[in-house]
Amino acid sequence: MEQILSNLHGLIDKKLQVFREIHKITLEQKKDIEENSADNIEDLVRRKQNYIDTIDAIDIAFSQQFSLLKEGVGVEGIDSTDAIKYPALGSLKSKVREVMDIASEIMKLEDVNNSTLTVLFDSLKQELKKINTGKKSLKAYEAPPMAVDAVYIDKKK
Repeated sequence: MEQILSNLHGLIDKKLQVFREIHKITLEQKKDIEENSADNIEDLVRRKQNYIDTIDAIDIAFSQQFSLLKEGVGVEGIDSTDAIKYPALGSLKSKVREVMDIASEIMKLEDVNNSTLTVLFDSLKQELKKINTGKKSLKAYEAPPMAVDAVYIDKKK
């Protein structure tokens, strides 16, 4: 039982650390979008995806360990645990809440970033339309190539 709780605490600590890294990257994305018109966004997304993959692995391990704990202690979920009866579960519960708070903050930042990127891409689309319209206008004013065929006049007749 103690080993399972220790494993759960280790996993949730690792997950909290990874979420903090994702939060940092999300802030970097926000700065990149605002200052550089998203020049580095692809690299930042790739880095974030690596952390998300790590979280997926942590979640699987946490779920397995928590299933063992539920069987051993007889609890339904982390929210239904008695913090006085199981103080180690109480601290685990507070760490899970901390992870959820950081995840919520990341989601808010992601929403802001997505909105800003949408505006940026819409403005780029408008600029591309203007450029294409300008190209069409220039072509209209260009002199069409003259088709010059050789003309021979027979003066012997």
